[in-house]
Amino acid sequence: MKNKIYFLVFLVQSLAISSLWASPKAEKSESSKSDLKKEKVKEKKTPKPETLIFSFFNNKTNSATLKLKEKLVSTLMEKENIKWETVSLSLPSPNINAIAEAKKLYKEGGAAGMENKIDVGLEKINQAIEKFEDNPYSLATDTGKALKKYRIALKYGVLFSFFTSKPDISRKYLKTYANFKPDSPASKWPAEMKKIYETVYKPIQKSGEGKITIVSDPPGAEIYLNYKKVGTTPLTIDKQKFGTKVICAVKPGYKPSVKTEAYNPAKPKDKKIKLSLKPSSDNQLKHLLPAEMELGQQKAGPNIMAVAKVNKVQMLLFLYFDTKSSQKTSVTGFIFDKRLKTRLKEYRMDFNPSSLDPNKINQFITNLYKDVPLDGKIPKKIEGPGLFSKAWDGITSIPQKKYFWHTMGGIGGAIVIGAVTTIILTTQNNYRPQGGRHILFK
Repeated sequence: MKNKIYFLVFLVQSLAISSLWASPKAEKSESSKSDLKKEKVKEKKTPKPETLIFSFFNNKTNSATLKLKEKLVSTLMEKENIKWETVSLSLPSPNINAIAEAKKLYKEGGAAGMENKIDVGLEKINQAIEKFEDNPYSLATDTGKALKKYRIALKYGVLFSFFTSKPDISRKYLKTYANFKPDSPASKWPAEMKKIYETVYKPIQKSGEGKITIVSDPPGAEIYLNYKKVGTTPLTIDKQKFGTKVICAVKPGYKPSVKTEAYNPAKPKDKKIKLSLKPSSDNQLKHLLPAEMELGQQKAGPNIMAVAKVNKVQMLLFLYFDTKSSQKTSVTGFIFDKRLKTRLKEYRMDFNPSSLDPNKINQFITNLYKDVPLDGKIPKKIEGPGLFSKAWDGITSIPQKKYFWHTMGGIGGAIVIGAVTTIILTTQNNYRPQGGRHILFK
């Protein structure tokens, strides 16, 4: 009987010990395979978070910085584990009816002049010119040759007003016409107009040429100079002559901004003109622009949350471009999660916008999204007490080992069987102590 009991205890304890010393290599191999399978399953199940991307700029932004922004955003959108969304903003609609009315008045005025009804024709032409000039954005963007009709209307105004003894009006219209035709020769005009012609064109011929630099707040606005599209801010336009410059800036989501500037290349030769655009009413910029002031907060502010709600996205990525010089622009990325109502990451890197380095752009994106959870959950790390934090992490990670519960089961079984065996033995009368550490059975 005693040999059977000893054998049973030995067998249970051997099984427990052997489970403790299971092959580390096998455990590691099985564990890594299991983890890989879990990662693949998790990757398949984890949906791509819808993420809105938007950029802010400081007031020193140049064209190189805008190119850097375009490259950075296009590279970001190549990340396949994110569903990217962009802000949908549109240009304001031109006033088609006003331009159509101006064209009609221009046609009627010209017809009246041809019939020698110059007073009637001048009245119609005056109204047409006023309509055209009251709608500079519509005049610039109209596809029905409105600008050509406006120039001809000015020419009619010069002639009609001159021949009805209104030299001041004639001179006024000729100055405006000269903005479009600064090289118009005197032979194109009646000889009787020589004095008015010289008053307008001599300053143009004597002043030479200069350049105009146009900037806008925000940058990236399309610029129409004297109703012709010339580029996107910031930009510099060469070979500009003496005269009045009508500058119209348009940008999706903003109201058109128009400024009229007198320009004389002689004083000064180079001129800088700045236009400020105001957001259109009832669009996303209502919350997006104030969100810039909330980027430094750890908790997502009300405007950031409103932007996420309006665009129906889970995450937001804001890029802030701080242009220091033509050779240095600091870019800071801010990642917010609507589900957690918090900022997950803030990362900054300096770039040379004049020399776009794809490797550096990729490095920025990698570091920006490093350790950023996309599933709306922040992993909680249990920190141990003081200097023993690493040891504590090791202890708390033991239950995650593959054979941990097998081992604990073996140990628990050995303890239970050993305890039962001891109780049975100590409650029997058929044994006697024989000194030392041995128990002898009869």
